[in-house]
This record gives sequence, structure tokens and C-alpha cells, in this order.
Amino acid sequence: MCKAIVTMDWQGISLAQHLWQIFEVHRDRIALGHYGSVDQSGATFGDLQEKAMRLAGALAVHEPKIQRVLLCVGPGQSFIVGLLACLFAGKLVAPCFAPQGRRNKQRFHVIQSSFQADLVLCDEENKRQFPSHLNVRDIAGLISDGCMRNAVD
Repeated sequence: MCKAIVTMDWQGISLAQHLWQIFEVHRDRIALGHYGSVDQSGATFGDLQEKAMRLAGALAVHEPKIQRVLLCVGPGQSFIVGLLACLFAGKLVAPCFAPQGRRNKQRFHVIQSSFQADLVLCDEENKRQFPSHLNVRDIAGLISDGCMRNAVD
């Protein structure tokens, strides 16, 4: 996949559009699995794209005025889904560690004050780590809110 990104002529399209095309082409291939595992199970490009689109839709419905998002999740599927969702929704996104421990708290406050995020996306277990004055939403909650709203509409 990396070779495809490097050698492809982008022809004036955005990064989000370029990633969308790559995910469409490789829709059924495993995108995220366990390193070194002989088991071929894992999240496909299509799975990640679908979750990212649900989250992007939830952001549009629940947080329509949001422009800047701090993505505070660890490495893995939540990070990929969160990053793609922000790109697909046209949001500015800055990855950041959750403010756990003195060093990460300092880093978080520097990034937050510089980036001036309107929303912090995080994992549910980290939600309580953030200052109360920030707009903090957990990714899984937003995705399920978006699914419920789509089912009602």
C-alpha cells in the first residue's frame, strides 16, 4: 500500500479523496491485523472506511460547527478511524496523547493551547482525564450515536 501512495499521481485531489480511493480499491483486504500472526483475521480497509464514515457523519450531525479536533487515542483501530473520519469530514485534526501523567499533561496543554481545538476525540476509558471545560467525546459513543440517528431518520 505504501508504494501505491508514493507513486500515484494525485491529480489535484485532497488527501481524504486519495485515501478514499485507496480504501475502495483494497476494500476486502486486511488493513489492520496482529503483527506476526498467521491468523488472517482483522479489520479490512472496507471495515475501517465504514466506521470512519459513520464517525464523520456523527461529527457532522452532533458537532456541525467543529473545525479543529484533537485526536487523543492510542495506536490502533480507533486512531485510524478517528483520523480518517476527521479527514473525510473536512476537519483539521491533530493527534495527541491523552493527558495522563505529568509529562503528557504538559504536552497536551501545550498542543491544546496552540491548536485551540473545538473538540477532543478520545477512547471512553480516557474521557475523564481531560479538563472539564473542553468538549470531549468518545469515538465509540459518537459512532453508536450516529448509527442510532441513521436508524431513526
